[in-house]
Amino acid sequence: MPKVYLTRRETFSTAHRLHSSYLSDEDNMRIFDKCNNPNGHGHNYVLEVTVFGHVDARTGMVMNIADLKYLIQEHVLKFIDHKHLDKDVDYFRETKTTLCALAVYNITIIDLPFPLALYKKLLNKGNIDLDDMKSLSPQLYKSLKYLLNYKEDDLETSLCYTFEIEREVYEEKSRIELKPGGASIMVNQKNKQEFIDLYINYVFNKSCEKQFQAFSNGFRRVINSKPLELFYPDELMSFVIGNTNYDWNEFQKKTEYKGEYHANHPVIQWFWQVFHKLDEPERKKFLLFLTGSDRVPVFGWSQTQPMTIQRSHTDDIHLPVSHTCFNVLDLPSYSSKEVLKTKLIDAIQHNQGFNLV
Repeated sequence: MPKVYLTRRETFSTAHRLHSSYLSDEDNMRIFDKCNNPNGHGHNYVLEVTVFGHVDARTGMVMNIADLKYLIQEHVLKFIDHKHLDKDVDYFRETKTTLCALAVYNITIIDLPFPLALYKKLLNKGNIDLDDMKSLSPQLYKSLKYLLNYKEDDLETSLCYTFEIEREVYEEKSRIELKPGGASIMVNQKNKQEFIDLYINYVFNKSCEKQFQAFSNGFRRVINSKPLELFYPDELMSFVIGNTNYDWNEFQKKTEYKGEYHANHPVIQWFWQVFHKLDEPERKKFLLFLTGSDRVPVFGWSQTQPMTIQRSHTDDIHLPVSHTCFNVLDLPSYSSKEVLKTKLIDAIQHNQGFNLV
């Protein structure tokens, strides 16, 4: 099995090399951090940084995570409208998808807000229908659902729909006919189901055919068809994004300690008292701070490298520090539980980026 050695600076360039040269249809690959972990675990942050390093088709600039998530939520399957599609953008899309597949192969969680419909298409399992629109565009889902449930005979005059729709990408509007002559065909009670079916087909299939093919090609360069046939769409989705079933007591039981720290050490007891009193969003922020993801692998904590807590300093000045490649927490030996709580909350509010410690 080939190995790919990554450093944070080389992640994207290495992905380009493996995408264009290393991967064959039969190859599987495991990620290794050249300067850190020889076991290939705990690289979710490295992968997430690269996958979210999205190139804006208008400017050629790398977008930040917040902008990309907005783009994905608005155009999840389209990514970038076909008018903006070029070879460079197609390469970036295939490379990101290759990294997504590597994440699945390495049981590494990446919080990608792809809808279930994408996994249905990838596996060619399950029908894509109106319910799939809910996760892609709640507003459009409500509109089509309202049309479907509208029973009055004045549908043509009250809603004024035709078989032509308007799409907007990067503030550019265009009109698309869902069928030949659609601009002059009014939607009525007899043909409204056809209109909805054609609309869904356009959004999930026709409008993103090239983009999805790039996505599928990149994914299958790492995981070939035979393993994928074992999955249902919701199962594959869980492998990518993990699950939200948190057993925090089990998380504590699996934690290991180094140096002078042990389960009964006063600082450790303070830590767990503070941790269990945090609300759920704050505990998830801590998990993101520690591992680079706020989700649990599909089969639970048993698939993760346990958290290790070790002492770093003996003052009340330093903040806790995480090493996401190893799930290691450097916890200073604070003078009181109150100080520990303040410092821990400060740390988890700043849970992204790399710094030298």
